[in-house]
Amino acid sequence: MGVSHSCLDGWVRQARIDQGKLPASAGLTTEELRELAVLRRENRRLKEELDIVKRAAALFARDNILAKMKYPPGGNLEAGKDLQYQRYASF
Repeated sequence: MGVSHSCLDGWVRQARIDQGKLPASAGLTTEELRELAVLRRENRRLKEELDIVKRAAALFARDNILAKMKYPPGGNLEAGKDLQYQRYASF
């Protein structure tokens, strides 16, 4: 047949798990393995999306702070420049 002994043993073992002939502690059924793979993919995708949202929020927050520094209340741009330098001088 051209299939290794260990590969065939794995298939037989999985079939016995799927049929319930081995205890639950022996491993997951094929359906459970598929579901686990789907959930892991979805989890990875959601983590990537959350990372993107966090980066976007940080970018918008930074831009909002810079905009306030450029245009202070009262609209005096020269005072805004002084304020901007004062904030960065503390670093």
